[in-house]
This record gives sequence, structure tokens and C-alpha cells, in this order.
Amino acid sequence: MHRSTTILLTSLLAAATLQPTAAVAVAETCQGLPATLVGTPGGRLTDTEGADVLVTNGASVVDALGGDDVVCATGDAGTRTLTWLGAGADSYLGTSGAEQEVRTSFFTDPDVAVDVVRVTSGVAMVYSGTDGLPNGDVIEIDAGTVQWTGRMTAEGRLAGGPVSTLRTVARRGDAMINAVQRAVVTEGSSARYTGFPSQEFMTSAYKGVLRYRGTNEPEQLSVEAKDTYDRIVDLRGGVDSYSSDGVGGRRSSYDGGAGRDQLRLALGRREVDADLDDGRFVVRDGKRTVRRTFDGFEDLAVGAARAKVDGTPAGEQIAVSACRATVSADGGEDRVYLNVVLTEWDRPGCPSHHGRIDGGAGDDELTGSKGRDRIFGGRGRDMAYGGSGRDTCVAESTDSCEARR
Repeated sequence: MHRSTTILLTSLLAAATLQPTAAVAVAETCQGLPATLVGTPGGRLTDTEGADVLVTNGASVVDALGGDDVVCATGDAGTRTLTWLGAGADSYLGTSGAEQEVRTSFFTDPDVAVDVVRVTSGVAMVYSGTDGLPNGDVIEIDAGTVQWTGRMTAEGRLAGGPVSTLRTVARRGDAMINAVQRAVVTEGSSARYTGFPSQEFMTSAYKGVLRYRGTNEPEQLSVEAKDTYDRIVDLRGGVDSYSSDGVGGRRSSYDGGAGRDQLRLALGRREVDADLDDGRFVVRDGKRTVRRTFDGFEDLAVGAARAKVDGTPAGEQIAVSACRATVSADGGEDRVYLNVVLTEWDRPGCPSHHGRIDGGAGDDELTGSKGRDRIFGGRGRDMAYGGSGRDTCVAESTDSCEARR
């Protein structure tokens, strides 16, 4: 995971290497106002401390400084833009179609002014507010992520499109995300929202509990927290997914609810035994063993040093990224993959890969790892893809299998 860290470092490096370029006012307008400053493609646009009207024109870095500024992000859709709105009540409109990162204040400055950020074209990453302070910002995006901090005031607004994510970061204590009421509450922040079918929750706290309540619509929840931090997750209906870098504390409970749901776990160097039939998971980290139950999840994606997965009589999709993987899919039409790359999570760092897949009854599609695998289709018409490495396959149809029985 650690997406926020990657974004932050990329932004700082870009800001450090770009040199300021001259900006001139031309016959351009922004939100109905004549521009006072216009950027140059790939350059850096620096505002004054007064109220200005800025047209980025493809500038890579925009520093709006003080004043109540009006900013329009325009230019080539292939140019990423980082904008610091700074002090003042600013208005930002992104229409370039490019990737846009917008920060309503500098890192150390309290963000109390009311800013308006609208990104109607392009993928946005918006950071709004300060922990524990009132936040009246108006944030609307079609696609991308909003990290909201602070307590929403009456004038505040959060709206996301169909491929948008709302990120909540809690420094301490408990948290609640209620998708039915469209509300998020932590000890230092609160918000009401519309849209945002995807939710991210991150905390560095050792103790606390996240309570999540879903709806009957498709939703995604991602949690990055220490294993001592509890998660009580009720996804309810819809085709949902739950992703995490751990299994949570002793009070944790997970219910996928109705609909076809996927569980995604990134366990790093830990080992896991997963039984999808009864939802029981056993996770080992050195001498420490943790047992958790995940109810109502039909599909599984897991990353670990070693993974043993037992499927169900119904068909499911099982994806494993592990140094040693053993999958017994049981009945039904199954899709099993040992060659997945879980790019958003930490990988187990395997020196080599070995896997075994037993498809069981049903017409299965079975794909091995990049190491040496043994793949057995079982009853039904099965397809086995060995992949790289020297593989042994038993199936009606095979590909990249050096040994076939």
C-alpha cells in the first residue's frame, strides 16, 4: 500500500527539480474572469500574495500563495499538475483531463479558509483540511481520490463520481464509516458525502476500532492499519470488495453479506491457512498465531510468504501471490491464479516460487506461478497453464507444461 507516501515523495521531488518560469497575462479567462497570470507548459507558475486569476496552461507546479485566488487547470492531458492553493479562500477548476494533485494548504499551515475544488476532467488527488479544525471546503471530483481532514461545517460539501475514492486518515481512536448515511467520523474529522463508491481508511494508531456499514450497492473498502486495531465490517448487499494489510485485533469481525464479494489480504512475510468454506483464517507471524473469521466472501486474493487455500463446492476465483502456494479449489467452475502481482500491496519478497493446485470437480481454469508447479485438474474439462518454471500438469488442455501425466 503506502500510496499516500508515494504520491507525497513524487510531488516533493517534482517541486524541487522544477525551476520557476516567467508567467505572463494574455487574453485568457478562468471561471469567467480575465487571467492575471498564465503558466507555460511543463513549467512552474508562482502567484503573488494578492488575489489573482491563474490559468495553468500545462504548468507542472502551481504555487498560489496568499490571497483569494481563482485557478483553472488547463493544457495537455498528458501533463501532471501539482497545485498548492495556500492561504486564502481559493477556487480551483480542473478541466485539462490530466492527473491533478491539489493541496488546499501547505503541510504545516492550518487550513481554515473555505476553498472550492472542482475537477471535471482528469484524475484528481485532493488533500483538504487540517485534523481537529473546522473544514468548510467544497470538493467535487469525477474520478480520483479525496483525502478529507477536519470537521465539516454547514457549508462544506464532498461529491465523488462513479470511480472516486474517499480516503479517511485517523491519527488516534475509533472511526466510523456509514455508507448508508453517507457519513465518516473520527476523533479529529467528520464529513458527509455523496458518491464515492470506494473508501480508504488509514491509521497509525495501535488501539481503536473501525466500524463500517455498507449498502446494497457495489462498494469497495480498503483498510491499512496495525493488526492490534479492530475492524468491524458489514458490507451488506452488492458486489463488494474488502482489502487490508492485516486481519485486525481480537474484536474484529467481517461479513461480506449478500452478493458476490471479494476478500483481498496482503500479509507480507506472514503465513496463512484459509478455508473459504467456513471463512476461517489462521495467520502465523513467527511464533504468533491469529485466528479470524471472514463470512460471506466468495472470492479471495491473498499475498503471503506461504498460503494454503481450501475452496468451496461452488465456483470461485482464487488469486495467490506467495513463495509457497497450495490451493484445493473443490467443486464448481473455479479460476485459480498463482501468477498475480498485487501491485498496491507489499510483496512477500520470494527467492523462489512453488505451487500446487487441485481443481476438484467442475470445469476449471488453473494458472501456475513463475516457479515449479504441480497442477491437477480433477473431474471435468480443465485448462492448465503452467507458466514459467518446470511444471507438471494433469488436465484435458494444457499450455506451458513441461511434464504431462
